[in-house]
Amino acid sequence: DLQIVKLTASDHGCPLPPFPHINRLGNLLILPPDKNSEAGQKGFEDKKEIYKKHYLRMMDEVLEKKSWNLDRIVEREKSLLAWACRAWNDVEE
Repeated sequence: DLQIVKLTASDHGCPLPPFPHINRLGNLLILPPDKNSEAGQKGFEDKKEIYKKHYLRMMDEVLEKKSWNLDRIVEREKSLLAWACRAWNDVEE
């Protein structure tokens, strides 16, 4: 089983309270439930170590970042949407 997990913004490894952009597409990863629970509300660097244990190629965009904030979320969201448009460009409306 896999779950969609929300990344938590952090500053120097200290988790910040939930922020209004937490449910955006660019802030979601697919993880097994146990890894999602393990990551919990940990800081970004700690979460990256957990993500590496259940590596999926789609995590590269997240793992290469030194920090996670709204700019990173928007950047990743645009990348995911561009990929979806290329992958499903033959889908008719």
